[in-house]
Amino acid sequence: MSPLVGAALVFLAALAVVWALDGWYRRVRFAEERRSVEQQIIPYGNGISLAVNRRVALVGGLRAFTELGRESASFNGGFDAYASALAATARGIRAVQLTENGIIRRTYPEAGNEAALGLDITRHPEPAVREDYARALRTGEVVVSGPVALVQGGTALIARQAVGTRPGQPSRVVALIINLEPIFAEAGLGRAAGIRLTLRDAHERVFFGADSVLALHPVETEVRLPGATWRLAAIPAAGWRSTVRAELATFRIGALLMALLLGLVTHLVMSRQAELSRAVAERTESLVGINKRLEDQIAQRELAEAQVMHMQKMEGLGRLAGGIAHDFNNILTGILGYVGLLQDMLPAGSESREDVDEIDRAARRAAELTRQLLTFARRQAVAPMTVDVNALIGEVDRILRRLIGDDVEMITDLDPGLWPVLVDRTQLEQVLTNLVVNSRDAMPGGGTITVSTCNVQIAPNRPELGHSLKVRDFVRLDVRDTGAGMDSETAARIFEPFFTTKEPGKGTGLGLAICYGIVQQAGGEIEVRTARGEGTTISVYLPRADQPVTSTLPDVLPDPTPGHETILLVEDEEMVRKFAARALSERGHPVLVASNGQEALDIAAHHQGQISLIVTDVVMPRMGGRAVADQVTAMRPGIRTLFISGHVDDPRVKDAVARDETAFLAKPFTARELLDAVRQLLD
Repeated sequence: MSPLVGAALVFLAALAVVWALDGWYRRVRFAEERRSVEQQIIPYGNGISLAVNRRVALVGGLRAFTELGRESASFNGGFDAYASALAATARGIRAVQLTENGIIRRTYPEAGNEAALGLDITRHPEPAVREDYARALRTGEVVVSGPVALVQGGTALIARQAVGTRPGQPSRVVALIINLEPIFAEAGLGRAAGIRLTLRDAHERVFFGADSVLALHPVETEVRLPGATWRLAAIPAAGWRSTVRAELATFRIGALLMALLLGLVTHLVMSRQAELSRAVAERTESLVGINKRLEDQIAQRELAEAQVMHMQKMEGLGRLAGGIAHDFNNILTGILGYVGLLQDMLPAGSESREDVDEIDRAARRAAELTRQLLTFARRQAVAPMTVDVNALIGEVDRILRRLIGDDVEMITDLDPGLWPVLVDRTQLEQVLTNLVVNSRDAMPGGGTITVSTCNVQIAPNRPELGHSLKVRDFVRLDVRDTGAGMDSETAARIFEPFFTTKEPGKGTGLGLAICYGIVQQAGGEIEVRTARGEGTTISVYLPRADQPVTSTLPDVLPDPTPGHETILLVEDEEMVRKFAARALSERGHPVLVASNGQEALDIAAHHQGQISLIVTDVVMPRMGGRAVADQVTAMRPGIRTLFISGHVDDPRVKDAVARDETAFLAKPFTARELLDAVRQLLD
């Protein structure tokens, strides 16, 4: 389409819109003008009604006065007195006495009314006047007739009411002749500015204004009178729409100019369209590349946010698991401790000894479960050492092959130049075992498991590996299977404790959760790559260690010997406190027992003899074990400390245990384990 044709079409469309708006505006303004005129005439109608009704109300007083006497003479005398008072009260009103036959007998004032005397209302030439008279006589109500021409000139209303309607008394009608000129003046009709008024009665007779107003669609309002309703009509003095003609002219000129402007703008825009189209095409090509980069950034950000949310969820689960394990370990410490004491008291081979042994085995299984929970929660004290991952895989290779069975093949692909890592060796063995067993369970019909290692360098804050990695050099341990794989929802939950896809009784749901906790505690990350029908690969990233590989020869502790050193025992859990105190006392140690930190400080301050060792729980209300040990050591330099706890919550204690600077005994423990730890420190 050419720019000229487009401009013409826009101009015509604008004119159509202007025409529609013009019609709408005229209708709206006409309605507003009618409402304005209606609001102006309402006070005039109310003024007429009020003026007439006030004068008609005097008829009631006239009736009461005339009914005081039944004789015509007394009535006539009273009529003059009342009529004179009435004329003085209401300007423009005349009282008229009618006989029961409807003949005007008296008027007040009489001057100028001689021609009206003797007139018969029942034979009035206007049917409306005769009808109103008959209704007043029949009902006794006040009836206001339409305007009538007076004999003495002018136009007036006649308000009538029957009196003397008692039994045996002839009916009379009294009337008030109400001149319209004072009423119109009082209502202000003559002062109406800007509008033309017309007043007509119930019989459509016009007695104020011109008939021409009724032909111009006037606005009307009712004028309510006793026994009748009149209508007051009005139009603007200059005719309808007179107030909006100037507005419409301005609007139409402005609209026409706007239409011309739109046509001109359209012509300019369409003239530039081809040039803009080329520029847009070039810019679009550039934006496609930018959009692709933004999509990649958004995907990376969403992945990072998902990873952060996953880490927060796992951290919350870890805190919950650690709290449960702490309380449970206190209970298990008491159970295992007292079971150990019972075992020492019962002869081997007896039924009671066998029952106690079963309790011992059950408690140790429960202790293993809490140990796994603490490992997931990363609240277990560990002993990290520099480990050669390839050598560790070689040492457990035979055990792993026995675990997976004959229908599953295991292949190892180890990097000969692998860097060492700093990790708890026993925990790393557990990670490898759990991952291999989990891969075996994913291939019930057989398959292949590949265990591989390699050195990798990772940029800090790599989104898919979380935001906790602060180094670049890692050793990666991959365990890959050829099983059925997992969907994304299942893969997102595999590290949650007690979540399992295995049948009931075939898994606790803690294996991968433990792996997650161990790797996180070692400062590494764990990654899952899987898809339905494509198998699963779990990669463990462990930070590179700078120290040489640590020797793994175990220390052999001698049997605990009886002691005589005084020990300060601080434990808030009563069952653990009683068991530990008994075990130490039976071994010959004087034991000072405190149930909280403040009590321990009081004992240390006031005890007269030497205290060789403080055995304190790490997690206690109000004052933790570390604070207790620090203050007791300040009072008694040289005293040694053994920390005991279901989990290590104090980071300083955890770090000291990891560096082998502080003695630590994890709950649950037996009496033998407690005595071994105490003897090792004291010796």
